[in-house]
Amino acid sequence: RAVSGISARSFSAATDDSREKKKKLTQAEVAALAAVYDEDYDYDDDGGPLLPGGGGAGRRRSSNLSPIGEDFSKMTNEELADTSTIPGWDLIHCPPRKKVKGALVGKVVSDKMAKTVNVAVDRYRIVPKYRKRRKYTKKFMAHDEKEVCNLGDVVMIVPCQRISKNKHFMVREIIRAKGTL
Repeated sequence: RAVSGISARSFSAATDDSREKKKKLTQAEVAALAAVYDEDYDYDDDGGPLLPGGGGAGRRRSSNLSPIGEDFSKMTNEELADTSTIPGWDLIHCPPRKKVKGALVGKVVSDKMAKTVNVAVDRYRIVPKYRKRRKYTKKFMAHDEKEVCNLGDVVMIVPCQRISKNKHFMVREIIRAKGTL
């Protein structure tokens, strides 16, 4: 007799030698395995997105466990107000990185346009045949809203939404102003 639609033929364990025939499980072992699979399976779950408030299809069981597995339901309001006592707070709320993804560092070669600077970014690549380093320079137009960049400044530019035909970077910070070490 099948338990919860699972037959004895669907559960079979392989022996150590893969060439031998698979060993059949007994009816008691099938029932035990079916009980384990049935308690984890949610028949109402259609695999869809979770709804706000936890209702409807795709509803998951709510738990009071933090992302790292500690229980925070028994914590007092004072402990929850202090971020140092909340388990896993440092893992989720980490400080931002120093260098933004896609950021480039270059030298300002022109500041004659309104709210725009031209930044030359130097990149180096090793030519394998000669084992020498070759310098490649590309100029990017970057948006400088407050017009604080001057000719010769070393700046960090970050990608942004395209502002014009040639301008899709903006100045994030002046790393070294001209004339300073």
